[in-house]
Amino acid sequence: MGFGFALDAGAAVIDNLVVFGRVRGYSPNGLGVHTSSSFGALGLRIGVGYFLPGNFGVGAALGPSWASKKDRPEDMRMGFGFELEAGKQWWMGRHWGIGPGLRFSYATMSGDSTVRGSYQRLTLMLIAALISVSYG
Repeated sequence: MGFGFALDAGAAVIDNLVVFGRVRGYSPNGLGVHTSSSFGALGLRIGVGYFLPGNFGVGAALGPSWASKKDRPEDMRMGFGFELEAGKQWWMGRHWGIGPGLRFSYATMSGDSTVRGSYQRLTLMLIAALISVSYG
């Protein structure tokens, strides 16, 4: 369990197809996390979303990821991540929509072979329930 955020901005390129950029972050609260200290992760994504009949939507995004332990920010690691998502929207007015969704996120960051003489890879994987609010 933890806290995450994502902020997307994009535009429809054709009917029902959206191209977007995303900034996302995640920080676990320690529950079920197997580490001696807490860490934070950040990702930048480029993605596409497609709206199906009934305002159901699916999307995918990919891009670079970074992670570091909060007590050792100098050990920041960089890697690659992707996300898959699905959800439903209801119109709350002429331009505003709101709805629930699910997102699967995966990111892997390479380790530094010079840190403590060993090679360590950090992999983050999560399934998130989300609420999206959109303007369009």
